[in-house]
Amino acid sequence: MIIRKLGRKILFKEKYISDIISGKKRSTIRLGKLRPSFKKVVFGTHKRDIGEIIIEKVHHKRLDEITERDALRDGFNSIAELRKEIARIYPNIRDKDWVTIIDFHVSKLYNNAVIKDVKVMDNDMTRIAKLALAYDLGFSKDEKRVLGAVALAGNVDDALRYLSKGFDKTYVQRVVNKARTRLKSRGLI
Repeated sequence: MIIRKLGRKILFKEKYISDIISGKKRSTIRLGKLRPSFKKVVFGTHKRDIGEIIIEKVHHKRLDEITERDALRDGFNSIAELRKEIARIYPNIRDKDWVTIIDFHVSKLYNNAVIKDVKVMDNDMTRIAKLALAYDLGFSKDEKRVLGAVALAGNVDDALRYLSKGFDKTYVQRVVNKARTRLKSRGLI
């Protein structure tokens, strides 16, 4: 089997963008054996760039070796649901065909990316931080740093590890609450 190189950009269907941003979709499964040339790549659709992702792990399996864990990381509720979507995208795929599973996380959202249909729960700090960064909501440079740290870390305590001294737990919580309020006022959550 020939291994193809993956370039500086990974394209997704528009319907997957909100799941990627929210963190529900943390991998993608592609037909054939692929090898990324870069650890950090741009992700988007055919029409727009959304942001950047860090490729954490790449592994190859035959289609019939895909697990429940693979399906969940790819944003699906079951293997059956994932297999149905793979068959829709690749109608001629067979059980013994090789696929590449690319695990990733979002590292940056572009300010001009218009994110549609992303609904979050009020107390989900990671999603609130990512949404706040995706929209230009008038945050200061320090506030953007805090939101970026929360988006990467997933909670206040771990976010403080990404931040330099001078930031405390109260300030980080205040910034996340400010982001939540601004997102609510614009009907984004």
